[in-house]
Amino acid sequence: MQRIALGRVFIRPDESLSIEKILFFSMIFSILVLLLGYLLFTIRHPVTSKASGVSATYVVSKETANFISPAMLEVHIANNGSVFVRGATVSSITNGDLGISVVWGSTDFSWIVKTTAVTKFINSKGKKQTLADLKIGDIVNVTGSLLSNSDQLIVSADYIRIN
Repeated sequence: MQRIALGRVFIRPDESLSIEKILFFSMIFSILVLLLGYLLFTIRHPVTSKASGVSATYVVSKETANFISPAMLEVHIANNGSVFVRGATVSSITNGDLGISVVWGSTDFSWIVKTTAVTKFINSKGKKQTLADLKIGDIVNVTGSLLSNSDQLIVSADYIRIN
């Protein structure tokens, strides 16, 4: 009589698969797929990473342990004058105007951000904020329009997101 090997379970050709054997093989296969997926995920997404010389930081508090990554830095100026600046640091606050800067290596892009009565301030959770909530050293994202009548980078802000 011939036997077919499926793992360690042998099945004779005249024997049918029982529901127990089907469930057993399904469970083993599912566990192997989950382990392989976990292994591939941990290889591609390590817990700590170093990107362009900046390492991530862990901050542990009493409530939770939060992963803090370096701020994403972006500057976009569209041909219609629309501006988006992400990851800028507030360097000054004077009479409703902000001084912000984005630093890449040794290059410092400094901006003046003009706020108006219609400028909307929000925090990272989408809650309304005000200019008074900003402080020097905050990381912000700014959306607005480039003022073209100056030799400096001046933005009339529509939105300022405080991160």
